[in-house]
Amino acid sequence: MSEEIKTAALFDLKATAYGDFLASLEWPWDALKEIAALVRERLRGVREGEIMPGAHILGDDVDIGPGTVVEPGAVVKGPTVIGADCEIRAGAYIRGNAVVADRCVVGNSTELKNALMLEGAHAPHFNYVGDSVLGLRANLGAGVKLSNWKVAADKKIKIAVGGRVIDTGLDKFGAILGDDVEIGCNAVTNPGTVVGPRTIIYANSNVRGFVSPDSVLKLRQPQDIVPRRDITAYRQWDREQIISAIRRMNLNTDLFGKITEEKLSIYSKAYKVFGNWQNALVAAGIPDAEIEAFNKKRKWTPDAIIEEIIKRNRKGENLTQRVIRKSYPELFRAANRYFESWMSAVYAAGLELDENRPRKRH
Repeated sequence: MSEEIKTAALFDLKATAYGDFLASLEWPWDALKEIAALVRERLRGVREGEIMPGAHILGDDVDIGPGTVVEPGAVVKGPTVIGADCEIRAGAYIRGNAVVADRCVVGNSTELKNALMLEGAHAPHFNYVGDSVLGLRANLGAGVKLSNWKVAADKKIKIAVGGRVIDTGLDKFGAILGDDVEIGCNAVTNPGTVVGPRTIIYANSNVRGFVSPDSVLKLRQPQDIVPRRDITAYRQWDREQIISAIRRMNLNTDLFGKITEEKLSIYSKAYKVFGNWQNALVAAGIPDAEIEAFNKKRKWTPDAIIEEIIKRNRKGENLTQRVIRKSYPELFRAANRYFESWMSAVYAAGLELDENRPRKRH
């Protein structure tokens, strides 16, 4: 397997103008040690492409080949060699010691330093390419980062391949991508990653070590689709809207019966505007006698339940279902009777539960 990671196995050396340079290197990461010298060797002092107004070329040691366009807002520092028919798009930042071969794209908010991009390679959107080599036609999806610096105490980068650990001798080493590698959006390669030719890496992957050629690195993660809560639950209502909703409910349902989804939404809004449900009922013109008769009949009214939840939340008590069922069973049963679940009662009180305790809804 160690043969697969050697320079000659990663790139078609006959198809690139940098074949001779790469052919002299057994290991591909050795190119990173020689990029500065390669740039000096290839500099010809020519600028044949179009440098649009607003582009910034810093230094005399920047070559730009024919047909290349450097767009407004791009910054290119020397020493840098850019080949023919490239796109250096608005917002690109080339920091120096960079070789960009023919037909490459360096895109918006892409940063390049101590890097070699072979012909047809693309880093088009929000990419970081530091201390790295991109093979022929390699393509980075939007947001792909080739991380080049370890956070561990030992900064020296080693690569394990085929039961062998190879010390690269580098403490800054992003990634080596073989020809025709494609990496999906927002993936990150860890320092010292080497990807074999024609391999595809799924979006959002976290990649390290050696990925063999002609492979697909898939990211699999569980996903859960749940029904969306009625969006009206988040809409801010004024007094008149709440009063109108209560009157409408009074015509169509039993205001003092079980809590429906519609009632739950109105309860939450009424507490914010009127302070409690009873005040909202009075404002809506519900007869006092009906309200008092209901309150006498039941120890736990919806107002009493919600006020108890708010009081215990202010004290900082744990209001998760497990704790309330054990510590306050009567409150728990009343909440389930009127609101159908403890979670619905908490929501009606203007709170949302996370894993440990409620928080205010925004």
